Amino acid sequence: MSKEQKEYDLIILGGGAMGLSAAWQGAIRGKSVLVLEQLTFYNQQGSTAGDSRQFRLQYSQAYMSKLVLQAIPEWDQLQSYTDTQLVGKQGCLWFGNPNLPTEEGGVGPAIEVMDQLHIPYEPLARAEIEARYPFKDLPSNTVGFLQKYGGMIDVPATLHTLLQVAASHTAVTLRDHSPVTGLEGRANGVIVHCGDMRYFGSRLIITPGPYVNDVLRPFGLELKIDIWDMASAYYKMTEDIAETPTWFVFENRPGVVDGQKVNEGLFYGFPEASWSHPGYLRVAPDFPGRIISDPSQRSKEPSKKDIELTDKWVREHMKGLVPEAEFTSTCLIALPLDPDKLMFLDQAPPGVPGRENIYVYAGGWGAKLIPLIGKILVQLALDGQTSYDISPFAITDADLTVTADIGHGTAAKGPGGRLPNEMSPLLQLDPGMAPGKELEIDVAIVGAGVSGLYSGWRLLTGHYRSGGAAPFQTGDKPRVHVFELSGRVGGRLESIHIPGSDLVGELGGMRYTDQMKMVYSLVPKLGLLPKPFPMGNTDKNLFYLRRQRFTADSWGKPGFHSRYFLDPQDQGKSPDDLFTQVCNRVIMMDNQKYPQNLREWNDLTKVLRYRFSGPDHGKLLWDMGYWNLLENQLSFEGYQLCADGGGYFSNTINWNAAMALPYMAGDFSGPVTYYTLNGGYDQVPIQLGIDFVRAGGKIWAGNKLVTFERLEPASGYRYALRILNRSTGEYWTVKTNRLILAMPRRSLELLDQESFFFDVNRASTVQDDIDSVIIEPSFKLLLGFEMPWWKILLGLESGESITDLPMRQCYYFGIDPENSHSLLLSSYNDMRTVPYWSVLENSGPGRHVRRFQPRGTRLVPAETWETFPLPQAPADMVDHVMDQLAQVHGISDLPQPYTAFYKDWSEDPYGGGYHAWKAHYKVWEVMPRMRKLRPEDDVYICGEAYSEQQGWVEGALNVAELMLQEHFDMTWPADWLEEGYYLGW
Repeated sequence: MSKEQKEYDLIILGGGAMGLSAAWQGAIRGKSVLVLEQLTFYNQQGSTAGDSRQFRLQYSQAYMSKLVLQAIPEWDQLQSYTDTQLVGKQGCLWFGNPNLPTEEGGVGPAIEVMDQLHIPYEPLARAEIEARYPFKDLPSNTVGFLQKYGGMIDVPATLHTLLQVAASHTAVTLRDHSPVTGLEGRANGVIVHCGDMRYFGSRLIITPGPYVNDVLRPFGLELKIDIWDMASAYYKMTEDIAETPTWFVFENRPGVVDGQKVNEGLFYGFPEASWSHPGYLRVAPDFPGRIISDPSQRSKEPSKKDIELTDKWVREHMKGLVPEAEFTSTCLIALPLDPDKLMFLDQAPPGVPGRENIYVYAGGWGAKLIPLIGKILVQLALDGQTSYDISPFAITDADLTVTADIGHGTAAKGPGGRLPNEMSPLLQLDPGMAPGKELEIDVAIVGAGVSGLYSGWRLLTGHYRSGGAAPFQTGDKPRVHVFELSGRVGGRLESIHIPGSDLVGELGGMRYTDQMKMVYSLVPKLGLLPKPFPMGNTDKNLFYLRRQRFTADSWGKPGFHSRYFLDPQDQGKSPDDLFTQVCNRVIMMDNQKYPQNLREWNDLTKVLRYRFSGPDHGKLLWDMGYWNLLENQLSFEGYQLCADGGGYFSNTINWNAAMALPYMAGDFSGPVTYYTLNGGYDQVPIQLGIDFVRAGGKIWAGNKLVTFERLEPASGYRYALRILNRSTGEYWTVKTNRLILAMPRRSLELLDQESFFFDVNRASTVQDDIDSVIIEPSFKLLLGFEMPWWKILLGLESGESITDLPMRQCYYFGIDPENSHSLLLSSYNDMRTVPYWSVLENSGPGRHVRRFQPRGTRLVPAETWETFPLPQAPADMVDHVMDQLAQVHGISDLPQPYTAFYKDWSEDPYGGGYHAWKAHYKVWEVMPRMRKLRPEDDVYICGEAYSEQQGWVEGALNVAELMLQEHFDMTWPADWLEEGYYLGW
């Protein structure tokens, strides 16, 4: 977000609320600041997961209430930067047993502190609480109070404001996806290793939340903390519940979690929040579902028991709510083991080299102190002292565990000590070879795309019908490794974070729908955060066809005529209308019932016949081409409108007509709700890879499968894989009993075709099945603009505009709400337009690629591009697409972009961006056969190419899951995927 330096006054590890607060305070002091966040900013895997927190003045400890009072001016200063209210004034209601002490305090002790500090409050009896607020049937000993200055913190708005305020200072550098791989404490500062970068900071501030021991452990030290895996739930309102405060109830219900005594009678809640599930109230238990020692052990799903207890409390004691949770989430909270210590805020402990330059915040519920803690940390770092009383939070010897005697060395390596994957910093990838150049494992998976990583993750974390051991030789947990040709994971999902914007551009797959239950359910299982993928407004988004420019709502309007010579009955209809019309006609003419789901479509696919006159009369649809069908139904001009105006040529090629109908009806005709992910869609394979490695798997990057052969039974293994390590140029051997080829068609064709498996003389049906799909080339060109000219000049917000020019489609990916830097997917095209762009690469023999020259903006100094890891698109591509953008939008002098990136998915090893089934194939027979092409071999194929939802992540997941259940004895993943969801053939 700003100029990179190698030396900083302050380096901050952890880009959550506390780290960003410290960055803001450091900038106010005029210091140069570097923030390193191992995940993404706004991630949901730390202490700031979720959308709301309580702001309260009352505590059982007077020093805590004093700190909150001192934090109010700092909140006011932060509030001055934004019009969005950060802390609401709804009030804070506490009630319950007045004599019950807890880690959160208690009603009686809090009243004593408020009296001592002259904090006003209104005492309330049980009857008053039930009359004024949505509570009922409270215990007879219930008393409480309302503290009117309490309220609700808007966590996303607070994080966003802190990030934008920090980014507005040119001396602040913010880097996400930047895990620390080493620290060196020096007398005059600290050296931080981050991948292949090396930064020097005069002072270091550590704010990693529950990950604090990941930083301290390499020094042989750990803070004594428990990490609570907390749950939260949202309940639908059945009536208008007005003026609800935040609240906390104290009841005594002893329980035990992971061997520790907890009180399961503590709950808290929030009023309706406009920014998070409007129409719902959030209620949460204030006790852990699990108590863990490391964040990697988190469940990512709330404890079923916690939600059941919360449902029960809502059912018994709340009014106006449906008593079953509809949305749930989790959060990690690190708590000191010392019950009298609410958090740690101090200099680094003895044993950490250079501790006099290192300061730590960790533990506790500190959201109400966010702007103050940042200020305190900066005072400590720059002044060596603070004006606030933090003595209760000192780190003492009693708070530490010595894990190793490493003395006072000058360097410590981070977890694993390896460089991270270029697109996934938490992912441990091994670019080398096995010692001795030979490896023996149970399952080898080739391809680190979605289906390959999903398969590995399921094999190591799922359950088996046999109890676990039957499919493998080495006990309950198999040895599973993934081999990937490239240096990254994700396959055809590739998200890009461009300097100058918090927005994410997608160079590969970019969205899914709520009907795609595998993706839809897997996303929360992985702890990822979905968000809507908006498709814009029909009164703004454009069509530009045959040099005619009009808005997407023009179809069917009186007087509107496109420049296509359509049959009278088709005049005025949009391409989507025509796709739907054709589908309905064909089904009705064959006297078939219109399918309502994929299972019914599959049944229809086998029997649907074409009943119209013409060359294809009487044919089964799977035995004819979709282009043939469309032209017969619509005329050539109608077909041409569908091809041009549908946005994708791949939809209208001559692929299997029976497979085309449900695809077009389900995805491209009629209203569809799309989603993507915060941080980019490639977070799905990245998180799968992280969890796979954490479960004991291994990913070998830059290692290419060349061929494989059968072994003699005496060897103990069925197959030997010949692997080429691309960095050394050497070959090595992997022995395995099972081989999963998670690869598209072109990647399969690049393997040794003379091997026993592919040899056409010995395996003709194998080759025929592999050849059953069409490879569909695709290309994307992404531009970054300093200002969103499409919104300023035309009012375009999001979604797509479509043209018959070679750019075909552009997507308005979004506008940074604070600084207006914007992303435009300026060209998304496929099939016959891809060569138009590939020739502009200037990559022929002896040709030098003239790259687009990125430029600096007010937020992105030109020097940023000197070290940016991805190359710019060829300048000729940018020139051509800018000319076409001007034609589509009717603007002759468009602003120029400041950066440009592209991806041609037709290049090897992918061959194309997606696939389509060829005509004349009985797909219901080929699909299951592809998952185990040769019955006598334990070699399996999975991925999007040979699925029913080609071009979608859902297809890759469906076939992988079918393969695992059919051939690996795996049970249904009932903990996150609804029973009975139809996976297809």
